[in-house]
Amino acid sequence: MAIEIPVPDLSVSEINITLSGISYNFVFRENSRESGRLYLDIYINDSLLKGGIKIMENQALIARYVLDDFLHGELFCLRKTNTLNEVVRSNIGLSKDYGLYYLTNEELEE
Repeated sequence: MAIEIPVPDLSVSEINITLSGISYNFVFRENSRESGRLYLDIYINDSLLKGGIKIMENQALIARYVLDDFLHGELFCLRKTNTLNEVVRSNIGLSKDYGLYYLTNEELEE
């Protein structure tokens, strides 16, 4: 079952999350030059795994990168309502128009 990752409604925020037994720090940064678009930096053990991942609606976010420490699944930003707006800081998160979801490789194969 997909896990919805909480996205704080702050211009810069950090959460700790464990996915497939690995502890990550996700840092979310708003880009005010792009009308509030969010970027994600993923850290593992205080080391940057991948920075500057643009959170875009309805697409896989990790697949285009070869990340040896993130081979167990994929992140998606998915629309939860009928909004036509693009995903920005103010409309992504729990109980909002968009959600950030993690699916394991096994779930993706189903």
